[in-house]
Amino acid sequence: MNEHLRMSMVSSIMDRTQRPVLTWDEGGRIRSINHIARNASFEKGHIKHYIADSDDDKFDSIMACLNTSHTMELVSDVNDQSMLWTHIKTFDEADRMMVFSIGNAMMTGNVDPSMLTLFNNRQAFEDAANILLEEEKAFTVYLIDMDDFKSINEQHGYSYGDYYLACLFEAFYKLSLMTFRLSGDQMALIEESVDEATVFETLNKIHDIVDKTCMNDSIKHTSTCCVGILKCPEYGDTIEAIERHVDIAINEAKSRGPDSNVIYDPNLKDKLDRRRGIEQGIKNVLATDGFEIYLQPIFDLVDNQYDKFEVLLRWPIVAGKEICIGEVIEVAEKTGQITDIDAYVVDKVFSLIKEYARCETYCINISAKSFYSGCFINYLEDKLSEHKINPNQIELEITEYSCVKEIEKTRLNMERIKAMGFKIALDDFGTDYSSLNYLGKLPFDTLKIDKSYVDEIHNPSDRIILKHLIALARDLELETIAEGIEHEDQKLILKELGCKYGQGYLASRPMAFKTMLNIESD
Repeated sequence: MNEHLRMSMVSSIMDRTQRPVLTWDEGGRIRSINHIARNASFEKGHIKHYIADSDDDKFDSIMACLNTSHTMELVSDVNDQSMLWTHIKTFDEADRMMVFSIGNAMMTGNVDPSMLTLFNNRQAFEDAANILLEEEKAFTVYLIDMDDFKSINEQHGYSYGDYYLACLFEAFYKLSLMTFRLSGDQMALIEESVDEATVFETLNKIHDIVDKTCMNDSIKHTSTCCVGILKCPEYGDTIEAIERHVDIAINEAKSRGPDSNVIYDPNLKDKLDRRRGIEQGIKNVLATDGFEIYLQPIFDLVDNQYDKFEVLLRWPIVAGKEICIGEVIEVAEKTGQITDIDAYVVDKVFSLIKEYARCETYCINISAKSFYSGCFINYLEDKLSEHKINPNQIELEITEYSCVKEIEKTRLNMERIKAMGFKIALDDFGTDYSSLNYLGKLPFDTLKIDKSYVDEIHNPSDRIILKHLIALARDLELETIAEGIEHEDQKLILKELGCKYGQGYLASRPMAFKTMLNIESD
């Protein structure tokens, strides 16, 4: 960090803080002192050192104290707060002294996390970035957001969470980069380089620090983080542009899942605008009952008859624009709107069954977020009571991912749902975890074999796997449905292997609810 930038940051901090700050350089020259420190007194044990108004006298007095002992602790009598330093002599009992250093990127000792927010906070970040912009320096901003930090606080307590963040801050600080804690578990680094190799090297260091930092040997946890990266001034020539664009980068990184990095480019803004448009569209479509319910038949592989349908959702065409429902669901999963969509589908299907006195079975996909929500299970009870349909007509489909998150909670929730009379299917089996262990522990009624197995059915090894999966399901008294059947030969092989039901374009493409059931429109 250059000297001008360093001293500008120090000056900015000293102007804002209501705590005593004194700074000096390696040569022993006092550089700055704020009005709080000027009026403070300091004590070591029973000895008080009153400091004169002169900066030089104040410095000489403090240095005299330091020279008499290597194990002294300076405590300000102003609000009983510890002092902040940029350079200070070595202490034998470092754990008793809080030590900060701007100049040589050192921070040791018993750290109060609240001091981090005071010392290098969002305002300090903005000051540093503005100085670099004024000096026309090229630099990279790394915005770091911890993945699922909430669970650390919940499992180990907020005190440990704060201490862990302080240790992360210290480790980042030792990278010799400008380090800032912006808010909560979000931190930022500034590096005076935009070299691609340097950026990737720094990213590796960041993830290595997060992976290894743990302050208490008795507490073991694994942590990951997402990082948004912005090269300045190319994509951020004002502090407003920097904050806006690095936020876009970190949001995109978080949308891709834990431990992700995203370097900002202008196309990300277009992607974010589209995602926000879909998010608002979901709100509008739910409010106006605009989603369309479609059905795809599930047919018996022996006689081709069907009395079971999978419920599918279709997004209405607005202003001539058609959006894939998969993209809508992806956005809803990220925004949390998926629970609202799940509730909408349940209410709509129950209502249609009652209105048209249908007796078929309807299979409804349920997201993991809804499945693990006690509120959703209560919602099922309420809607069952409201519409008074036969619950045995409803089969709720959940994915492997939903099952394996928390096996015991999964079992309890499934038991509550089945106690109401609903059936439960395991959807897309074979795409994620494919652990056979939970099949015997969880009360499924149906196993849906993923389309990927059907696509490779002519491959001898895949056919063997498929044969054993169907046999296993039969032994566990589970019905089997093969998804994605598009050709007659696939159907014949599945029938020979003992699969009971099929689903796919061979029988029918999805159709609107009334069209599929030959119901005349009003």
